[in-house]
Parts: sequence; C-alpha cells; structure tokens
Amino acid sequence: MRGYLRHGLRNEGCPDEQAQRLATISVPMIQYLYLGRVDYGEALRLQEELVALRTEGRIGNVLLLLEHPPVLTLGRNASLAGAYS
Repeated sequence: MRGYLRHGLRNEGCPDEQAQRLATISVPMIQYLYLGRVDYGEALRLQEELVALRTEGRIGNVLLLLEHPPVLTLGRNASLAGAYS
C-alpha cells in the first residue's frame, strides 16, 4: 500500500537550474476505500484497526469514504435525559 508516484516532467530547453530540479516531483500516494453505508460501530473498529496498522508502518495513508446512520453524540458531562428535552 505504501509508495510514491513519480512524474517525469520534460525539462528540455529549461535554462533555469531550479526548473531542472523541479523536473521530478514526488507525490505521496493515498489509498481510499469506498464502503458505502456502514454501521457506526463497525466503521469505528475499522478506523481503529487502520490507525494501529499505520502507526506500525504496515500500511500507508488511507482515506475512508463511507456513510453511517445518524448517531447521537454526548459530551462527557451530558446526561441522556438532557438530550431528549
């Protein structure tokens, strides 16, 4: 999953030394996963697993594209009773 994409740009006729150095550009690669609609808990578990793998250097950058059903997020000091009022 890791890697870099190198674009070779023509530098013919470029008298400028800086332009010649810019002739090869490194662009970091990113993988994406289109998952469609996924349960919130399942998506969270997948994200945590990917974070662990990324931290270990076993995978590169990953972008998750997904939708999950609506969820209610409460702060640390919030009460469920207050959420319904």
